[in-house]
Amino acid sequence: MRPLHVLRASIIWGLILAAVVTALEAMRASTDVAHIVLTLLLVVIGGSIAGGRLLGFTLALVSTELIDFFFQAPFEVLSVPKPLDFVVLLAFFATAFVITELLARARQEAAAAQARASEVETLSRLGADTLRYASAREALDALSALVCRVVGADSCVVLPRDEPLPADCRGTELDVAELNADARQLIRAESVAIPLRAEGARIGTLLVRSRRGLSLDAAQRRLLAALSYFAAVGIERERLVSEAAYSDALRESQRAKDEVFAAVSHDLRTPLTTIKVLAQSGAERGERSAVAIVEQADRLARLVNDLLMVSRFRAGNLPLVAELNTVEDLIGALLRQVEGVRDGRAIDVHVDFESPALVGQFDFVHTLRILGNLVDNALRHTSQGGAVDLRAERDGSMLMLAVGDRGPGVDPAERSRIFEPFYRPAGATRDGGHAGLGLSIARSLAEQQGGTVEFAPRDGGGSLFILRLPAADVSDLAVSDLA
Repeated sequence: MRPLHVLRASIIWGLILAAVVTALEAMRASTDVAHIVLTLLLVVIGGSIAGGRLLGFTLALVSTELIDFFFQAPFEVLSVPKPLDFVVLLAFFATAFVITELLARARQEAAAAQARASEVETLSRLGADTLRYASAREALDALSALVCRVVGADSCVVLPRDEPLPADCRGTELDVAELNADARQLIRAESVAIPLRAEGARIGTLLVRSRRGLSLDAAQRRLLAALSYFAAVGIERERLVSEAAYSDALRESQRAKDEVFAAVSHDLRTPLTTIKVLAQSGAERGERSAVAIVEQADRLARLVNDLLMVSRFRAGNLPLVAELNTVEDLIGALLRQVEGVRDGRAIDVHVDFESPALVGQFDFVHTLRILGNLVDNALRHTSQGGAVDLRAERDGSMLMLAVGDRGPGVDPAERSRIFEPFYRPAGATRDGGHAGLGLSIARSLAEQQGGTVEFAPRDGGGSLFILRLPAADVSDLAVSDLA
């Protein structure tokens, strides 16, 4: 309560008390003491409401003396000859004291409630403003303006994590816990820097400055602590918006590349077919360069097919038809497919016929491509005269086909990346017919069928690639279902 207001209330209620006592003294002979006490008690209550605790206590003390002096015999003498008169005075003073204290506390609680309501209103307005602005930067600017109004600051800025504090503001940091520490403390400073945190990590600083100096009471500090939370949310929102925009740009760039891949891959197939047909005609006429042209056209066609398949993966328009098929048919088709590219290298096939029938639910054409890519990769790492090992068996609810070679293997540091598209190990030689897509395509095709492709180092040296596909329970199937 302001001193001027208290002084004005003291003068007014002092005059009221004097007028009431004068009127009661004139009627002293015909008025009961109880009526006088109650009337003066009303004056004390009014003074307490108007001027607060100090004025109420003063009026209570003065009224007690006035009762003794004017309204208890002997009159105009400060004495208490009768015990009952002392009890009356004591009861009056105690009652006035208690009422004054209760009124003062009620006033304080009302003021605190009003301050909290103001804080809630401010935070609600801030929340509405934060949601109203489409831009995270605009929301942060609105928050800065609100902080300046709340604490009477000249400026308020939100600094990102990597921006240091100005030299004149270093050493002024106050964490949120310090802002809420002592309700009676009045913080005076020219600047306050509040660290902003998200999930325990510091993401920025709320810097509040005033040339006249800041005087932050408990309510302002609580509100400032709450506003710092909104500032942290604003910084996170700005970061997420930036990352989302970057992600959208990457996604759009990737989509454009996929469209180019698909278009170029599709359009290259016709001229490659024409080149191959012309080269085959030349080979039949005995032209020595025509054979090399046919081989290079085949390698380029494989590369084009791989690019087209990758683009279809990313576009999500590669249809797979899962049907009942046997591993024996799959391996037979594979051996026929690689017959012309083995170049003096053998493929040792080991099929476990003692386990349950090797029947699975998979797309035959695309699974043949998976196995073909794995075997082609193994053949490229097997020297002439060597052999690629191909094993097939039942592994619980899965079919397992393992392709092993005795090549140099894969460095442990690169094993997590060999299935990435276009990845080539360090030091690998350029191969015009392979762009580093075979293993990536194999894993993607397997995963789309509920299977996996994994790498493991082979005992004795080399690499082992393991294809797992869902097996079918054939105990209840008719023979015609497998035909």
